[in-house]
Amino acid sequence: MKKTEIEQILKQGSVKQKIKLYLTEMALFNVEINTFTLEVKKEGLSIKSPILTEKERDLLWSSIKEPKDIEYYEKLRTLNKVFLYFKDKLSIENMRLRAYFFFLLSFVSNQVAREDNAEVINDLLNLYPDKKSREVAYKLALEKTKVWGGQTYQEKGYPKYIEIEERHYLNFISPHIEEVNKTAKGAKELIGMFKHILSKELPLQPYKDWLKNEEDITIDTINQIYNILSGEPGSLKILKYDEIETEITQEDIEDFKNSVL
Repeated sequence: MKKTEIEQILKQGSVKQKIKLYLTEMALFNVEINTFTLEVKKEGLSIKSPILTEKERDLLWSSIKEPKDIEYYEKLRTLNKVFLYFKDKLSIENMRLRAYFFFLLSFVSNQVAREDNAEVINDLLNLYPDKKSREVAYKLALEKTKVWGGQTYQEKGYPKYIEIEERHYLNFISPHIEEVNKTAKGAKELIGMFKHILSKELPLQPYKDWLKNEEDITIDTINQIYNILSGEPGSLKILKYDEIETEITQEDIEDFKNSVL
C-alpha cells in the first residue's frame, strides 16, 4: 500500500477503510514479519512497521467508536482468526506435497536404475560360456534382486533372465499416489475457501498476496509430480491442478467460518 493511500485514509477515509487499514498492518505482520524491524530505544525494544507509525495506529484505533463500526471490526477480527487457523494447514499441505515430490522422484529414479541393473545382469549372464556356471550366476542374481521385484523371465527356447516385476513396484507406490491425490484436492479446497473469504469478507492485500504465493507452490508441486509419473503405468497417474474437481457450497463456507468459534 502506497504512503499516499495511507495518508488519504487517515485524513479522509471512512471508518471502515480505517479498520481495514488497521487490520492490513496486522495481516502483513502475520504473513511477512520480516518486513518489520526492531528498534532499540531507551524505554526498550520497539517494533517498526512498514505501514503505520505508532501514532497513526492509535489514531485508527480511536476511530472505532460507533456500535456498527465495532461490529464490523469484530467481524473482520473473527475472520482473521479463521484465516490464521487454516493458514498453517495449507502450508502443511504444501509441505506434504513437496515431501511426496522428493520421495516419488527418488523412488521412480531408483526404479529406473533397478531396471537398468537388470539389463546389465542379463548382459553379463550372456557372457557365461557354459550352462552350469550361468545357472549358478542366474540363481545368485535372482536371490539378490528379489527384494526389489526381481523375478524370472524366460521365452520358449531361450535361457532364463531377470526382469523387474511391475506389480511389486505398483503395490508399493500406489498408496502414496492415493495420498498425493487426496492431499492435492484438500489443498485446492482450502485455496478455494480462502479465495472466497478474502474476496468477499476479509479483503486484506497481504493475505491475498500470501495466498497467491501458496497457490503457485501448490500448482507447481502438483505439476512436477505429474511430470515424474507421466511415463508410468496408468494407475499411477495424478491429476494436474486444473483437472482437480472441487465443489464448495455455501454450507462449506459457513462451516469454514465457524470452525474456530
